[in-house]
Amino acid sequence: LNSTVIALSCLGGLASPAPLPSSMALKELIKELVNITQNQAPLCNGSMVWSVNLTADTYCRALESLSNVSTCSAIQNTRKMLTKLCPHQLSAGQVSSERARDTKIEVAEFV
Repeated sequence: LNSTVIALSCLGGLASPAPLPSSMALKELIKELVNITQNQAPLCNGSMVWSVNLTADTYCRALESLSNVSTCSAIQNTRKMLTKLCPHQLSAGQVSSERARDTKIEVAEFV
């Protein structure tokens, strides 16, 4: 079982060396993650915990992690949002073709 850890840290740039994305984009991403967790239907039959410090390059790492972990349709909107927040596109070589089928999404907000 593969697991990936992604946590939302919103410190208003206090601890972030890189500029944070617009507050609207950040709010939309958090809202999407909360919506996923509130849906009680089985997501992807397993476990995945996300913990991400939201700095510019980390969005790309989060996107890569999601691509590596699952093809779960429940997280497609999250992937699209992370793609917009990632300053560069991931190349095919950066994304593993090996995917885990078992995922569960847990989200924690730290404000």
